Amino acid sequence: YKDVKAIKSIQNIVKPLTEEGYNKLEFEYRKKVTEEVSKKEANDIMSIDVDLIEEPEEEPQEITALVKVYSPVYDVDASVWRFEYGDKHEYMDVSETEIAKKAIERGWTSVDDIYRVRLEITQVTTRTGKIKNRYKIKEVLEFRQVNRPKQLGLFEKKGD
Repeated sequence: YKDVKAIKSIQNIVKPLTEEGYNKLEFEYRKKVTEEVSKKEANDIMSIDVDLIEEPEEEPQEITALVKVYSPVYDVDASVWRFEYGDKHEYMDVSETEIAKKAIERGWTSVDDIYRVRLEITQVTTRTGKIKNRYKIKEVLEFRQVNRPKQLGLFEKKGD
């Protein structure tokens, strides 16, 4: 798991699976499937940051935070969304929540939708010696949807 060359090689193998039209990757031996990789597993593999050392610097910390949708993902199996947190745009693991599922059920989500969440922050050291934060949303405490714009019908006028 710490071998950067191995991780990059595996990412190259599964990358096509993250694109439309591919659902799974199968490995066969003597006409029998011996291993299978799902689209979700491929996305998880692609999200591995090869610059990270496996061990965190400290124990993860949990806080209550407000995060604003910056880049929604319309895939129930997506484990990472991008949120505005403070003055930065951060990738956050949403795999333990139903954020994506509920967005699809609502039929939409918008940048600027706000979530009050229980957020886990883990500090890790990169191979270059920098300390980075990794974010995981553990629980959604509240959801605030921005006003959804209403599209006028073909023959409606504003104010009708």
